[in-house]
Amino acid sequence: MTVGIAAFGNGSEDLVEGLSMGLGKSFRLVRRSESLEELMGACQAGLAQVALFFGDGHAVDATTVDRLRALGVVVLVLHQEQAERKRLAKVGAVTLPVDADVAQVENVLSTALESLGTRTEPDPVADGSPGAVPRVRVESSWSLVTAWSVPGAGNPGLADHRPPEGNSGQERTPVEAVERTTGGGPGEVVVRPDGGTPVIRESADPPRVLAVWGPAGAPGRTTVAVNVAAELAMEGRRVILLDADAYGASVAAHLGLLDESAGLAQACRLADQGRLDAAALERVRVPLTLGAGSLDVLSGLTRPERWTELRGPALAVVLDVCASLYDHVVIDSGFCLEADEELSFDTMAPRRNAAALTVLGYADRVYAVGEATAVGLPRLVRSVPALLDAAPRAQAVVLMNKVRQSAVGRFPERQLREAWERFGPPLPIGSFLPFSSEVADLALRNGNVLAESAPQSELRRAVRSLVCAPAQRSRKSSVFYATTRRVRSR
Repeated sequence: MTVGIAAFGNGSEDLVEGLSMGLGKSFRLVRRSESLEELMGACQAGLAQVALFFGDGHAVDATTVDRLRALGVVVLVLHQEQAERKRLAKVGAVTLPVDADVAQVENVLSTALESLGTRTEPDPVADGSPGAVPRVRVESSWSLVTAWSVPGAGNPGLADHRPPEGNSGQERTPVEAVERTTGGGPGEVVVRPDGGTPVIRESADPPRVLAVWGPAGAPGRTTVAVNVAAELAMEGRRVILLDADAYGASVAAHLGLLDESAGLAQACRLADQGRLDAAALERVRVPLTLGAGSLDVLSGLTRPERWTELRGPALAVVLDVCASLYDHVVIDSGFCLEADEELSFDTMAPRRNAAALTVLGYADRVYAVGEATAVGLPRLVRSVPALLDAAPRAQAVVLMNKVRQSAVGRFPERQLREAWERFGPPLPIGSFLPFSSEVADLALRNGNVLAESAPQSELRRAVRSLVCAPAQRSRKSSVFYATTRRVRSR
């Protein structure tokens, strides 16, 4: 079978002639394009399986490569400068020197076509690491139990098992747990034989990439994201906070920062060009000092109509770079998870919700924040299935925020838990965050985190319990009550 090549740019006449005449064993030049749009059209029409760029690599960025790879097309760039070839390789292109001959091109393309579209999934292990399958313990003499999970949903109370080949992932699949333990290590799941809600044994260390998501409305996503990042930073960890809400970015306002720069958009622009590294990231971040740790911030979009600047492929590169440089990456995600099905046949069109879908697909753990009201709870119940589909590898943890008697009635936590068990998905509520308008208003007005404005409040204690070590949750812990002084610098 002969593989078609669509070329763009002015290249070596010998190479062009050789490819045009089909001198190679399995490749042939079928189209010389005068513009990038013409080349993309040839690939979309199925005329070519290889996009060949001669000399000028400026037209090749992460978004272009991702669009072509979605069509099953390999991107090959011939460029003279080694530094430019290195940059192009970062965005996913295959590169060769400009004087490569037909045999070299054929050899490289054969290898690239064989590997296109293949992915390596993490092997299931039982050590609590990202992508691992947690062990299940049974609190009785039973030697076999059946736990139910949504395939690929990453439920915190149940093992994260991917569906077998041919399974659409819509049906619940039984997971047989045959191992019994007596010690109970971190990250272990305890399945109760009476059929009650599974108990989550807490991990010793939070995952590296944490995303905070919530349905439409104002359930408190940003408040949770900002303060989770702050608590991790105060423990001496290197943390970066990303505002990826393409509809209403507000992390900068919560921290009292000027948000004209849109640091995340700048980072995505650099990533799209293959120029994002540690030095470039340092230029676009906003550094904060919290206690003994550091918190870097990439602020969000200043206006929602700028959503096209948060392209999915570029944002994925930003997440890769951040995860390699920081102990923890905390992301404030947008609410909408619609996949733009009406645009699915047009790979050239950007996706309105690409930022949220990319973040959730990348995260190790997702906090699903819902408001504990008659409006907020049903919204969360209806939205969680879409979240589990969008975050197939993440551990999903449900947080009920703004919990108070005036909205729910007496014993609000018990009533919320009973309602969730009756109407909600098979995913236990991980934590309840109390409602304290005075504490939240004070922190927002002063541009502080809860550890600064209200270090002894119930709300701060509840947020801290999500990520801190159990010994630090005590009311008498000096670490818990340590106040901080923040130094802002640019």
